[in-house]
Amino acid sequence: MKTTLAFGFLFCLFTVAGWGQAVDTAAVVREVDSLVQDAGKLALQKNFDKALKTNEIAEKLALENFGDSSAVYGSACLNHGRILYQKTDYKNAEKWFLNSKAIQEKNKEISTPDYIRTLRACLKFFV
Repeated sequence: MKTTLAFGFLFCLFTVAGWGQAVDTAAVVREVDSLVQDAGKLALQKNFDKALKTNEIAEKLALENFGDSSAVYGSACLNHGRILYQKTDYKNAEKWFLNSKAIQEKNKEISTPDYIRTLRACLKFFV
């Protein structure tokens, strides 16, 4: 009887502890979006190094929580390209734009504003 009770207690303890580990995806998306916006503002102020560091935090959050094929990560990639473009690092900016484009196409997000922004950014390199 004591063994069953102890097992039941441990089972409940681990189950409840597991609930605390759940990721609030909406909160993570908001955090990534906020970091991307902050990075964009820093880039407009020509603080490119800080902008890239802030954006890299957003990328890491998106990768850890959603993976490298997610729309959230694609948005962070697009912003990384924008920052590099504003910094006049065109060669690296192109890589980030193309990566964002591939992610958006993979997720069938070809009718979103981000996809249109990505196409415009890519056109700068191919026209």
